[in-house]
Amino acid sequence: MSPEHPRLPHAVIATCSDNLGDDVQTLAAIQFLKKKGIQPAFVMDRERLSSYSGPACKLLMNGWFMHDLAFFPPPPQVTPIFISFHCANEALIASHVAYFKAHQPIGCRDLHTQALFEKHGVQAYFTGCLTLTFDPGPVERVGRYTVDVNTCPYIPPVAVDLSVLGEHVLIHHDVQDAALKTNMSQRLAVARALLAKYQQAELVVTSRLHVALPCRAFRTPCIFLHSNLQDTRFSGLEAILSGSDTLENAVSRIPDEALVNVLRGFDALAL
Repeated sequence: MSPEHPRLPHAVIATCSDNLGDDVQTLAAIQFLKKKGIQPAFVMDRERLSSYSGPACKLLMNGWFMHDLAFFPPPPQVTPIFISFHCANEALIASHVAYFKAHQPIGCRDLHTQALFEKHGVQAYFTGCLTLTFDPGPVERVGRYTVDVNTCPYIPPVAVDLSVLGEHVLIHHDVQDAALKTNMSQRLAVARALLAKYQQAELVVTSRLHVALPCRAFRTPCIFLHSNLQDTRFSGLEAILSGSDTLENAVSRIPDEALVNVLRGFDALAL
């Protein structure tokens, strides 16, 4: 790279939300860049994108967007890389069609988001979630965990008797500690430690999307329990999640082919 055209630093999205799933997606973006030989320079607040006043950079735009639409889009010095992007509110697209067209095609985490972009004339394609690019875990496994099954108020409950699974360690991904919520480095450390548990687990049972998807990447046996498997966030990921609303019909492992087929969407991404 010549001095006249220096390589731009890369940044990743982070946010101080109530859900450690956002931190899991930040860690997925960091490791994805590192696999490409890129060391992320810093994190950028997803909920304050338009307020960024730092140097020119490239920003991996993966994950759930967003609570406050007034802070979108990022300023001109930020070159967005849209991958595994999920739109939670169609107004985000409808209000910024020209911006998205300037950076198309948009890599989408789910088929519903892809359809929303195409509805507004923006080129889009399905990638799945960056958390599916985590590395597999060890052959020898230890630990059984239940993560936010019938314990999180905004995740629909499932009518299951978890006692039949035997002894499990209960884990919650909702951030209740105020000091932890606003400490980004500590949040990422907590999320990293949880991922390490899931990576070597014997079994994980969860209603969390961003527990189930990393577990599939880790090849960790995982039962995804959910009472609304038609949730648009899951569209295109059904074969990978293999979810159920009952333990009797639950699937803990999926064929590697299902994962490989989705991961192809990341192969040709220009960074």
